[in-house]
Amino acid sequence: MRRVLPCILCAVLLSVTRVAFAAWLLNESPEVSGAATNGLQMAICPVRLRWTSDENPEFQVALRNVRNEDVFLNLGMTLGNGSRHYPDAVSLLLTDAEGHSRELHLTGPPGVAGRVDDYAVGFQSGSVHILKLRLSQFSSLRTHEYKMKLPKGHYKMMARFEGRGALHKSSGMDWAAWNFWEGTLQSNIVEFDVQESKSDSKSDSEPFSDLRPAGDGHFSADEQRIVAAARAYLESHVNRGKPLDARYRVKRTRDGYEVFAMFVAGYENGRPLYYPGGHGFLVLRADGRVTRYMPGE
Repeated sequence: MRRVLPCILCAVLLSVTRVAFAAWLLNESPEVSGAATNGLQMAICPVRLRWTSDENPEFQVALRNVRNEDVFLNLGMTLGNGSRHYPDAVSLLLTDAEGHSRELHLTGPPGVAGRVDDYAVGFQSGSVHILKLRLSQFSSLRTHEYKMKLPKGHYKMMARFEGRGALHKSSGMDWAAWNFWEGTLQSNIVEFDVQESKSDSKSDSEPFSDLRPAGDGHFSADEQRIVAAARAYLESHVNRGKPLDARYRVKRTRDGYEVFAMFVAGYENGRPLYYPGGHGFLVLRADGRVTRYMPGE
């Protein structure tokens, strides 16, 4: 019975969440969305409240026109004469259980060689436009995470829409005088959980599985301070002042700390990839001052 109860509660919560979202779509429950801004409201709802780390969480993002007049929305860009749409005007704010937030942006195409048009949507008064989005479509530029995949944990998510006027005139149509909604719009906040997958439990025995990124909640406050000092040293003295994506292991010693850092070369299915010799060993005093650095070979 103990195992069944959490599943029942999750199903009930998902049902309540989706019913509230559906009610908002019918204009019966405005508190589900974010606050209205200049006649527009925005809401986000997860398709499920519980995922495994090898799954691709899916969300529905809805925009409603609550003003008494019609308006146009520029959701992003469209390619191939309207055959592919990229709603890059919508971003996501992801917060983990430790309170660390990442702003996620639509990854988009790797390159654009042909025609580009605005992803313009005519929006009647009282109407709702729904976008179906998956987490893998987004990237975190700050943390160099692409095709996002989440480890086990509890998360909060909010959507943001940056309304703007026409940006492209490839169609030959002059959009400049059209009634585009402009401004910044935020949705409600939703919560969901990611559970460990079977493949994750096997990966604990893999090399470097104990390495953590800077700011990881598994580090204590002192360890985070030491990792921050080590990262600052590496970025300044090793990476020529550029941001460095790395994973760290911290060890307390009698005289201070030892930090082992592995430099991330890229990602595959959300997991960091390393290259031979791409690491460094630092010795730090208790105050965070680096006294010795040994590069990898």
